[in-house]
Amino acid sequence: LGSRSVASWSGGEFSYSQIVGMLKQSATTATDTSTYGYFPATAPASLPSEVILTSAQGKALGTVPATATGIDGYFALDSSTTSVNGGPYDAVGLSMHEISEILGRVSGFAFGGSLATVQDLFRYNNGALSFQANGYFSVNGGSSNLKNFNGSSSGDAGDWEPDYSNDACAAAVPPGQLVFSGTDLTEMDVIGFSYNGTP
Repeated sequence: LGSRSVASWSGGEFSYSQIVGMLKQSATTATDTSTYGYFPATAPASLPSEVILTSAQGKALGTVPATATGIDGYFALDSSTTSVNGGPYDAVGLSMHEISEILGRVSGFAFGGSLATVQDLFRYNNGALSFQANGYFSVNGGSSNLKNFNGSSSGDAGDWEPDYSNDACAAAVPPGQLVFSGTDLTEMDVIGFSYNGTP
């Protein structure tokens, strides 16, 4: 298929408690406020000691000046297979997938599990916050499974499992139009961003 993104990880590395504090201070929606209230007082034992931010997240959470110069990331599409040149794959959907990764929709498993990301703070397994690849996304302390993360060795651990095939943030996408779903928007909201209106 041929789409790929590279994010700048210059937002800094912080402890669990520092990240939780930043998120609570930056809350802009009722979902943020409710969700952040479920964070445990101390980091789960399975979570790495450092949480890393992309530069875009650093700008959103105040660790990097919003006017800082430099590239937050870049992505590329294989235009021969996308709708740009009549191909079967949705260029807009793939672009949303890659841009959201640059913004921080990624897992620390991309670093071999030595670092966590903000997304990993919403990764649950059996109702408990857990740094395991086969977890699910929850914004209410693990009570509700909004979508399963990709637990396969193929694809990114920060993507949804391939079963959500028309979701732009799934690990594998079929030909045809892709949707940036309501769950995708909720995820972007709780990892530090806000949105206005309908995408």
